[in-house]
Amino acid sequence: MNMASVVNMLAALLGRPVVDQTGLKGNYDFDLEYTPDESPRMSPGGAPTPVPSARGGAPGAGETQVPSASTPSNDGVTLLDAVQSQLGLKLEAKKGPVDVVVVDHIEKAPTEN
Repeated sequence: MNMASVVNMLAALLGRPVVDQTGLKGNYDFDLEYTPDESPRMSPGGAPTPVPSARGGAPGAGETQVPSASTPSNDGVTLLDAVQSQLGLKLEAKKGPVDVVVVDHIEKAPTEN
């Protein structure tokens, strides 16, 4: 997979934007082994966020829960630790511009009966 695909996969698993700053080109074949954290993630409002599922491993493998990035499971490796130790890539949290859509007014359009 190419780095754009890796970035998209990590963004989906982490639930936040990921930006490729590696400058790496081409396709890569790799295995990434980590222990998913199955605890529910919380939304900004305090309610549990639905956890999307991701296909993992060999064909026929079941669906696994998407992990929390920094919470290690009982005896496993977190996703962030696995990315750094197994792929040699470091994920750093940074503040930066993000695209947002702001709706400041909406009206219900009248409909005919």
